[in-house]
Amino acid sequence: MAILEPLISIFSVILLGYITQKCLKLEIKPISDMGLYVLTPCLVFYALTKKPLDAKTLLIPVYFMVAYTSILWLITAMLGRIFRLSHEKRSLLSLITVTPNCGNMGIPLVLFCFGEDALEMPLGIIVHPAAQFGIHAGHPVGRVA
Repeated sequence: MAILEPLISIFSVILLGYITQKCLKLEIKPISDMGLYVLTPCLVFYALTKKPLDAKTLLIPVYFMVAYTSILWLITAMLGRIFRLSHEKRSLLSLITVTPNCGNMGIPLVLFCFGEDALEMPLGIIVHPAAQFGIHAGHPVGRVA
């Protein structure tokens, strides 16, 4: 039952959002932008002031991201060669495969399910890729084709 309680809460919020959208036909972009540019940074800042990250907590996601990125890059490089993709398509495949989606759901979800004590790990996971890749929402990073 301990596992079902957070899941029921999460799916209740999702259902409420679904019903609200169906009834009110809200415009999603302003809500999404506010979550990305205002609410998530505020939550990260709040969590970092409450419980600063130590080196150990920050290094675990770094090691994981290096391994994750390397493995996915090798897999996409092999698949690109197996399927005889052009250089441009292999580059695009690598870019979309290795670049993580460090979206907005992780930290609020952990906070909602496990409380403030569990925020160290997702903060490390979200801070590292944001520092590695930067946040370029809606801005092209470079021309591939």
